[in-house]
Amino acid sequence: MKKKLSIIFSLILGLVIIFYLYFRIGFEKIFSELLYLKPWQIFVIFFISWFAFILTVLRSRFVLQDFSGEKISLRLMTKARLAESALSYFTPIVYTGGEILRLIILKRDRNIFFSDNISAIWIERLSELIGLIIFLFFGGVFLFFIKESGLGLIFFGLAVIILILIILALKILGLTMVLSFCIRFFGLSKIKYVSEKAGETSIGERLQSSLNSGLLYLRNKTKNFILTVFIYFIVLLLWALQIKLLVGFMGQDISLFKVYLVKILILVSGFAPVVARIGTFEAAYLAGFAIFGLSAQTAIACALMIRVVELTIVGAGVIIGLHYLGDLFWNINKVFKKNNYNNNLNHGR
Repeated sequence: MKKKLSIIFSLILGLVIIFYLYFRIGFEKIFSELLYLKPWQIFVIFFISWFAFILTVLRSRFVLQDFSGEKISLRLMTKARLAESALSYFTPIVYTGGEILRLIILKRDRNIFFSDNISAIWIERLSELIGLIIFLFFGGVFLFFIKESGLGLIFFGLAVIILILIILALKILGLTMVLSFCIRFFGLSKIKYVSEKAGETSIGERLQSSLNSGLLYLRNKTKNFILTVFIYFIVLLLWALQIKLLVGFMGQDISLFKVYLVKILILVSGFAPVVARIGTFEAAYLAGFAIFGLSAQTAIACALMIRVVELTIVGAGVIIGLHYLGDLFWNINKVFKKNNYNNNLNHGR
């Protein structure tokens, strides 16, 4: 109940922030910035987002094929990742939460084992975390390069702190304990799945059982894992380039180094427990642009344009995901019926 109330409160707060920013800056000023954009420039912005997304699809396909030993079509993986992205977009933490739809789509359409799929997902998440640390580290280096040593120390220190916390957690608690915490934190132990062969199991149990195969992957396919980290780093750079071009198309100039740092703020905003980053996304753009002297209307216009581009990916994912949500609700309903039946039996005794 507390979690639901906190999500509702954060959503209301996010909406208040958005309305405040739009009314404070002025709708006319914000939309006047977008009028600078020509059709071919809008196409370039959309292309970069979709190209970055396809790279993430290729990365997911590459990792899953290593685990399953089967060739997976690009079309199927694109469909699965679109549905996952759409569901994740509407969860309190934008970067996670939609994995259950990916599992269902790949299981139903290609009969990929849940254990292989889950192993691939947590390897991807680990590569993203390491990629983010590298991104922060280079952000600190760039700041030193442009003689912003104070901010450079902050970003460099943040990367080191995250890395130290991960090492300490793994050393003190062990990987199994850390994974168990993640399972409980994201509520994966409560999500049930029913299959003819395995019966009723939780996604959390499947995730726990996939730990060993993931560790073997890190030991035996280290080069492949480094490649997944590299691909994610390239995706982050593409997102930064997208902002750089968009600001340029609006008639203002900002160096790629500075955009790199703005992107770090935007990435951090995605961890705020707000559905679809409402409010925090716009605030991150405003704060990042303000640091480097860019106008508030350019910041919010940029945020609006990028959100529209993101919603095209989310919209495609929603259309695909709705087709498979029946499977998810069917399995959940079956579990509830089974639990009610067992409870009735216990009460009867």
